[in-house]
Amino acid sequence: MDKYHNIESMPFIENAVVTVGTFDGVHLAHRAILEKVVRLAKEIKGKSVVITFLSHPKKVIAPDFEDNVLLSMDKKNALLQKIGIEIVIYLDFNSMLAKTYYYDFIKSLVSKMKIRKMVVGYDHHFGKNKEGNIHTLKEISHLYGFEVIEIPKIEIDGMEISSSRIRELIKAGELNLANKLLGYKYIMK
Repeated sequence: MDKYHNIESMPFIENAVVTVGTFDGVHLAHRAILEKVVRLAKEIKGKSVVITFLSHPKKVIAPDFEDNVLLSMDKKNALLQKIGIEIVIYLDFNSMLAKTYYYDFIKSLVSKMKIRKMVVGYDHHFGKNKEGNIHTLKEISHLYGFEVIEIPKIEIDGMEISSSRIRELIKAGELNLANKLLGYKYIMK
């Protein structure tokens, strides 16, 4: 798995299937997105690309955010590699990136890769003020010639799988349920 720490330093990628997100737990809902990226990349003989962040974006947007890290960077890398992701771009989410409009962010991506497909969750938001979403992404995709694939909400026993929910369960001591949503055993730090 190739890793980069900014978009500018990486070589141009042809035939990219891309997803963007924090993927802070690489839980079962994240895996639905990531596995779809890998499948689609194989279908088009392209590269599976994950764009993620060195630290949680909420640390910049909401400084009082309690970042209870679900996974170490090493464990996150190991899970991404096990899933079959070929390229990971770790961006430093700072105040400058937080002020970037969604359109400019996509424009920076397409300057370094030929995106064929972008896979996102149903509630994906990005860019300044979270103005980028599934609808704006579909609109901009026509300009750059890529397809947007939306992954629906993933639930277990009527409970939506999310990193926030998993953090709440861990805090409440409900590790068995948290592990069920994670798809692996959480290890207390």
